[in-house]
Amino acid sequence: MRPASLRSRRASGRESLPPRLPSRCRTPRSSRRGRQRAEATVPRKVAAGSPRRKAGSRGVAGERPRPYPPGVTQGILLVDHGSRRAASNALLGEVAERIAAKLPEGTLIEPAHMELAAPTIAEAFDQLVARGASEVVVVPYFLSPGRHATEDVPRLAAEAAARHPEVAHRVAPPLGPHDLLDQLVLVRAGVRSAQ
Repeated sequence: MRPASLRSRRASGRESLPPRLPSRCRTPRSSRRGRQRAEATVPRKVAAGSPRRKAGSRGVAGERPRPYPPGVTQGILLVDHGSRRAASNALLGEVAERIAAKLPEGTLIEPAHMELAAPTIAEAFDQLVARGASEVVVVPYFLSPGRHATEDVPRLAAEAAARHPEVAHRVAPPLGPHDLLDQLVLVRAGVRSAQ
C-alpha cells in the first residue's frame, strides 16, 4: 500500500508516473501475477517420496524451475540507507512488493533499512529465517560501492547472521553500474538511446 501522501500526489497530478521501459527491459506480463505473489511468500511443501524436478527442467506447464538446490529456501534482504521520513522508507516496501511478484516459488523477500528506521537488517533477517529461509542474500539497494554498501551493510548482515548459524548468507554487490540502470537513466531523462 502506498503512503497517503504519495497516493494524493499521484491522484492530483503533481507527480506523474515514469514512462514505460523499452520492451527488452520489462518483465513479461503474466495472468498468474497475483498467484505468483502469494506463492513467493509461502513455499509449497513437497510430499515425501515425490520426485523433484531437476534445475532447468520445464516440469508441469506454468511452473518455474528452482534456481537453487531442492530444500533450500532463498531469502532476499533488500537494504537501503533508511530515512527519518516515513514516506521515503515506505518506497522500499513498494519496491520489495514489486520484486516479490516476480520471484520464483520458494524465494522470499524482506525490506530493511541500514539505519534510522525499522525494520533493521537484524529484524528483517530474523523475519526471513522465521518464514523458512535457509539462505539469505543481502542486496544493498545502493547505486555505488561506497562505505555503507561495502562496510556497514556487510558488518550488520554478519552480526544478524551470527544469531542464525544454520542459515547461509552472502552480500551481493550494489546495483550500479549496470546496462539496465543505464537504460533507466535515459528513460527518466526522456532521451532515446543511440543504440
